[in-house]
Amino acid sequence: MSQATFDYQVRDRSGKVIRGRIEAESPSVVATKLKGMGYAPIAITKANSGLKTEIKIPGMGQRVKLKDLAISARQFATMINSGLSLLRALSILSDQTENKALGEVFSSVRLSIEQGSSLSQAFAQHPKVFPPIMINMTKAGETGGFLDQVLGQLADNFEAEVKLRSTIKSAMTYPLVVFAFALLSLVGMLLFIVPVFAGLFDSLGGKLPLPTQILVMLSELLKTFYR
Repeated sequence: MSQATFDYQVRDRSGKVIRGRIEAESPSVVATKLKGMGYAPIAITKANSGLKTEIKIPGMGQRVKLKDLAISARQFATMINSGLSLLRALSILSDQTENKALGEVFSSVRLSIEQGSSLSQAFAQHPKVFPPIMINMTKAGETGGFLDQVLGQLADNFEAEVKLRSTIKSAMTYPLVVFAFALLSLVGMLLFIVPVFAGLFDSLGGKLPLPTQILVMLSELLKTFYR
């Protein structure tokens, strides 16, 4: 019998809900495999049965930000360098990561490794969370036997990118604030100050210079818009 891909939802021994994907001949075979690994199946659906082909990250739409990934990468690297096993490190990450969506992804990664996948293959199942550089560098580290060094380098790269983005955001904030105040000042001048001077010039009977005429026209248009 040809194999198909199934999405599943299970509970582990602690009662935590885990989602993932597996290939098998039928849903009953999937259930048997999951029970054999100590999980209690909740739902098993065929991946191409009209549902989304990718696992939807839970957490009410919570996104996995680069900062969350940087923190987790550093924790992951530290635990592996300390001698913890891959599965133990992933279990700690899934339980202690503040971003619940990322925690669920780490649970799925751990389950994929228990099924025989490598770490890079498990990461590749979540392309919306783990960028290609993380997947490719992890694969290189697994092949060369220096996964601990690769994880440390990834953590350094993510932290540097987070710092760069923060610097860029800070640099852009000041010009935006200045522009907003300048725009508000211009609107206030056109609405309240220019009409006063326009009335004064009309009472004196003088001819307004062209720049002043343009300002008066803009003021009238703006007043018409806000009426």
